[in-house]
Amino acid sequence: MFNINSFQPAASKAADILMRRTLVVLTVALVGAGAAFASNIVTNGSFETGDFTGWSETGNASVCQQGFASPYCGDAYDGNYSVSLNAGDVVANMVLSQVLATTAGDTYDLSFAYGTTGLQNPQTLDVFVDDGVTLGDILNTTAVSPPGNSGYGSYFQLDNWGTYSFAFTATSSATTLTFADDPSNTAVTVSEDGKLDDVQVVAASAPEPASFLLLGTALVVIGRAARKYRIQA
Repeated sequence: MFNINSFQPAASKAADILMRRTLVVLTVALVGAGAAFASNIVTNGSFETGDFTGWSETGNASVCQQGFASPYCGDAYDGNYSVSLNAGDVVANMVLSQVLATTAGDTYDLSFAYGTTGLQNPQTLDVFVDDGVTLGDILNTTAVSPPGNSGYGSYFQLDNWGTYSFAFTATSSATTLTFADDPSNTAVTVSEDGKLDDVQVVAASAPEPASFLLLGTALVVIGRAARKYRIQA
């Protein structure tokens, strides 16, 4: 009888190599899957293309770049661009929508930034999520922005942003997200514009990447323990 600590058959060595490679592949795959599952399924959610790419838009709204080159745009919440609603003292009638690829029965977290450029009166944004047939049959709610910055001169460069989040459960493979500038904003649109930015929809049931890392670490520990076991003959 001998101890394999001094000699390891070729088959055992091959098994160890295969074990190590398998564990590495599993860990990388699991971490990558966690990141993928947690990704934003909204196209151009921060409008960094400088336009409405990925969205369908009607009414009085525009994508503008922050800075004094666009004096009535104000600042962006995320990146350099944001949507300005009813800018220029016009009727509040914007409708902005996007069809998202979803899984029926899965829960999703919707989040976005909504704010006001201008004076003190806040603005109201209508938010709808539906199956593309009946408007708002999954989610029908509103978001009221913080009041704008008072005073003239620099007020249009400084937005007051609020962040909002809502959960919904998809009923089909295609879910429509719609934002509408509430008609009530028309009465208070003088020197006050709504702002929208950083729209995200993420699968709520997706495991966090940290969970995958923990599982991967556990597999590595198991693999090391297995390598210590040697056949004795």
